[in-house]
Amino acid sequence: MSEASFAAERPAAVARALAVLHRRSPIRAWSLIVTIFGDCISPRGGSIGVGTLQEIAAALGLDPGVVRTALTRLAADGLVEREKAGRHSFARLSPAAEADTRRVAPQIYRFVERPWSGRWRLAFLAPAGDAAPELRAALLRDGFAPVAPTLVMAPLADDGVLYSGRRPDLARAAVLDAAGPPAEAPSYAADLWPTAATGAAYARFLADFEPVAAALRTPPAADLDALAIRIALVHEFRRIVLRDPLLPADLLPRDWPGREARALAGRLYGLVLPAAERWLDREARTIDGPLPPPDDRLGRRFPA
Repeated sequence: MSEASFAAERPAAVARALAVLHRRSPIRAWSLIVTIFGDCISPRGGSIGVGTLQEIAAALGLDPGVVRTALTRLAADGLVEREKAGRHSFARLSPAAEADTRRVAPQIYRFVERPWSGRWRLAFLAPAGDAAPELRAALLRDGFAPVAPTLVMAPLADDGVLYSGRRPDLARAAVLDAAGPPAEAPSYAADLWPTAATGAAYARFLADFEPVAAALRTPPAADLDALAIRIALVHEFRRIVLRDPLLPADLLPRDWPGREARALAGRLYGLVLPAAERWLDREARTIDGPLPPPDDRLGRRFPA
């Protein structure tokens, strides 16, 4: 069965969500599996049977062989650990991957806009030829903007943490905090950060998932369908927000679509979460039996 016909045979909300997932062909199964672990399995002990993982993936339109290949790649990259018990196989994120999942979770699920103090954090890197290129790339991923080859900066909150909430490793940089933004800061922000591309991605997310919300006036009849929508939603939102520098409103266009996209993600997530968790309670297995109940992280996602 083709991916298009697979989606078409599902209820409208599920079909629309799956169509978004499969718009990029071929789908990056390893990335989708990381989303499943981070969103669904990490709060429940972190381990899951490969058979259960394949059942979830099948609801998303992926064949069992694709899942096995993706797990092999993730294991080779040090992101997943596997173990066997008799004829059954189980997988979990590696400690490093689990730590990274916890590190980025606030950006995905709990970022809250607040007034900006107008302060900046500037990081001066060692001259080129040292570790500067690697450090510079890491800081750019954490939301800093390049000002010069060995100078990057990011907005700073009053509590000494980046406005975005990210906590980059600045041990190898000389750090200076500066106050009093220049009057032209909003205008040059668009040149320093990829606000146009990020805004377009959020607008596309809204165009993709507003029809899902319109078709999903009540939770899906099938718990596995709710889980499929949940994973598709988080996977697409995660792809955008982890590239978003999460700037203060003072540096963003007035009609910034990121706020509406986050509100939509939270509303849809809350609608499908109970049924999705019910499926995991009933069907998912670890090496010791059913999945343990979720920890308190689940209740702190997408606060109102």
